[in-house]
Amino acid sequence: MGNFEERVIPLGKDTLLASLVGAIIAVFCGIILLWLADSTVYTPESVPKRRFGGFLLLIVGAIGAFPSLKKMLRTSPALIINDKGIFDDTRLSSVGLISWNNIIDITYIHQRKSKTLFNEEFNYKKGWLNITVRDRGQYLTGGHFIKRLAKRLEACRCGNHIYIPATLLKWDIDDLQDIIQRYLAHYRKLKA
Repeated sequence: MGNFEERVIPLGKDTLLASLVGAIIAVFCGIILLWLADSTVYTPESVPKRRFGGFLLLIVGAIGAFPSLKKMLRTSPALIINDKGIFDDTRLSSVGLISWNNIIDITYIHQRKSKTLFNEEFNYKKGWLNITVRDRGQYLTGGHFIKRLAKRLEACRCGNHIYIPATLLKWDIDDLQDIIQRYLAHYRKLKA
């Protein structure tokens, strides 16, 4: 493609670190709740509820911790942009290769700015890269059962749009959108 060499965008680890810390806190709270469930401070009727809550926190924390840790330790890129299309591997429901001939439009959806604890602007990349595709059905197969289920649930929620969260990418989202738009325009010019 001449000037259009392959672009490799790494995974941003800061968001994954935050989710890993949250999952570890949930596991820790679950352990404390299970440990204190039999305490004499509580009434006997609340002991099963506290055990169930502690067990639920353990499960939810473990489910959140393992994928975050796995993604933090991996070295493969989150996105690859080349002459074939965009290869998305940002999260569990990622679809893999999105070919240029299946892409209708690419936009960036900004999330409104949020305030911090001290009521200051939190200037951080928030939003999604929205890729509108012609046929979402071709991306629903492949991968293990849980990955296929995640893809189908996202397809039900999003229709023919594939969303890539900006917080998971270690790249300036405006530059990334510009690069992808240039690739898409170049592909359409070659196809015409």
